[in-house]
Amino acid sequence: MPTYAYRAKDTKGEVINGTMEAEAEHVVASRLQTMGYFPLLIRHETKTREAVGGLLRSLRRGRVRAADLATFNRQMADLLSAGITLVKALTIITSQTTNETLRDLVTQISADVQGGDTLAQAMSKHPQCFSKLYTAMVHAGETGGMLESILSRLADFSETEQELRGKVKAILIYPMIMVAVGTTAVTILMTVVMPRLVRIYSDLNQTLPTITQVLITISTFIGSYWWAILLAIAGLILAGWKFVRTEEGKTLVDTWLLRLPALGSLIQRREIARFARTFGALLRNGVPILPA
Repeated sequence: MPTYAYRAKDTKGEVINGTMEAEAEHVVASRLQTMGYFPLLIRHETKTREAVGGLLRSLRRGRVRAADLATFNRQMADLLSAGITLVKALTIITSQTTNETLRDLVTQISADVQGGDTLAQAMSKHPQCFSKLYTAMVHAGETGGMLESILSRLADFSETEQELRGKVKAILIYPMIMVAVGTTAVTILMTVVMPRLVRIYSDLNQTLPTITQVLITISTFIGSYWWAILLAIAGLILAGWKFVRTEEGKTLVDTWLLRLPALGSLIQRREIARFARTFGALLRNGVPILPA
């Protein structure tokens, strides 16, 4: 099915950009109007243009925070519990959210749902925001007829995740400060203090101790090749960041977190509780064991 890029205005006059899969331009226009938007531009996306456009949009937009996703889940659960249809609930949330990235995301999800996708299928097209577990739970909720309950549970999960991240940051902030202070002190020692000591000993014509000579050599190296050291550090940080985003990296990080003295047991208990609550909710609503 072809992809179309669109630009439209909402009821507040704000411009919204996004993409939508549809049979033709008039289908895109009809869906946008149904969602309460006024189409300004609809353009067929070629593969090259779609790739370039997607890259530009990702650079231009911010990210969807966990707090925004938790609010989205909570609002969806409340609206569906009140008897509002799925598409109408998505439209209401789109008009209320202040996060531009989330607003465009929900707009595309709403368009895909109107195009025949289930909510889980529409969300699975955005893996940067919705994980496999997330979409699997939504799919199970749709299958078992308890979507609002699952979304409420996902909101609880998101809020718990934020609380846990806050605890992790609180635990790590002191060691990070100490590392930063230590690194700054060593840098000043090697680049400012040591060169002055070298000049003093040279004027006195005294033989330097071995340890001092080693420190002077290191100081000279840092002063001459500081740019290479910075590049190496930046490269290591980039490589580490990419590694932790791979499956092996995530496994290593999760293993390390589980081995932490206090935090590890907290994470383990939380995950077991999440599994038990979700699995029990699915079984209570008639979902078979294997699909659950």
